[in-house]
Amino acid sequence: MNPPRTTLTGYFGKSAPLSAITHFKAEDKCVTAYHADGEIILTQTIDALEAEFGETFIVCCRGTLVAKSRVVAFSHNTATRAWSLYLDGAGPIVMSRRHRKAVLSAIPGLVRRTVNPSRMTKERYAANQSV
Repeated sequence: MNPPRTTLTGYFGKSAPLSAITHFKAEDKCVTAYHADGEIILTQTIDALEAEFGETFIVCCRGTLVAKSRVVAFSHNTATRAWSLYLDGAGPIVMSRRHRKAVLSAIPGLVRRTVNPSRMTKERYAANQSV
């Protein structure tokens, strides 16, 4: 059996250490690995990556794997009914209701952020009125 990979290499010779990857996202028939210095387009499928790195990454939405060690918080927006994960080194990632329970139980100690859309709307409204 081959030793586990520690570096990912994609198209155009771009590479990054696995520890720097924040998440993988499957879009338009290719998988992109996101990291602090940019992104890498990979040749592997999202299913193959899940099988290979299932200990380190978890599915949070269809076609998206996030690094368990990079997840710092989660939130639920009551207006849009959307669940989100907040990653260290990346913006919020949508989390499906279907995968929510598995993600939250696999990553202990997550902090829940409060999203109050009505308050944000009032602030935006007030800012626009003063212009």
